[in-house]
Amino acid sequence: MSSNQQEFTKTILILLLFQHLCFSQNSNKGIVYYGQIESSYFGSKNGKERLATLVFNKKESSYVSQKDSLDALMNNFPNRQGGTTLYTAGLPATENGSQVFTSLQKDSVWSSFLKNGFQYVAEKKILFKWDLQNETKKIGRFTCNKAITQFRGREYIAWYTNEIPLPYGPWKLQGLPGLILEAYDSSQEINYYFKSIEYPTTNKTPIDFIKSTDKKTINWMDRKGYIKFCNDHLQRVYERMLMADKEVPTSSPSEKGTIEQNFKEITE
Repeated sequence: MSSNQQEFTKTILILLLFQHLCFSQNSNKGIVYYGQIESSYFGSKNGKERLATLVFNKKESSYVSQKDSLDALMNNFPNRQGGTTLYTAGLPATENGSQVFTSLQKDSVWSSFLKNGFQYVAEKKILFKWDLQNETKKIGRFTCNKAITQFRGREYIAWYTNEIPLPYGPWKLQGLPGLILEAYDSSQEINYYFKSIEYPTTNKTPIDFIKSTDKKTINWMDRKGYIKFCNDHLQRVYERMLMADKEVPTSSPSEKGTIEQNFKEITE
């Protein structure tokens, strides 16, 4: 073999190796599209149906919901009744949306949510105590197993697939031996359900860490700070309602809302 042929062969091998490495990295990336309904105020499955995404690889994941662009995309996906009509009730969407970022390497979870402006919570990885059930069902093309856990005041039922052996799921739900494709609480007030998946994918959607919406330094709350915020928020809202009641003496007296009605995480 001539030196030119050897050089050509070497170049081809390098290119093939580079393509293999790129594919190996991308083959671990996936994106799941979920439907999401939160209906604490309205009863079972009566809130606004909106689109959410989970982008993940072997190291980290990012779950995003209540985002303008995702709500706009919702019309491309059938709703639970088979149509594409959106409910009108629900929390507002924003440019960046609410987000949960999970890092397996750092054993930590960061989250943002819209309540009296954006709030930010940082905590160590949540250790769920899942009770694995001997029950399966098909979701899309995947065979899924059932699991149940108690988490901060609610009982959650999750359906996960061992065909994608990564411990992620919608919102903060995680820690199973496979990807969670569907989850809901026992009262059906919080629902995450499978729409579609790209896995493996070369989708350019980044796995972004949470960014400040106003470019200011984020004030991260811990779990204790989060609970205090919940109670303070309810008290402020109640006081505003009492002031409004004084303007209309004939109106029925306002009642103070509960954490159950306003937040997903309702207990220590």
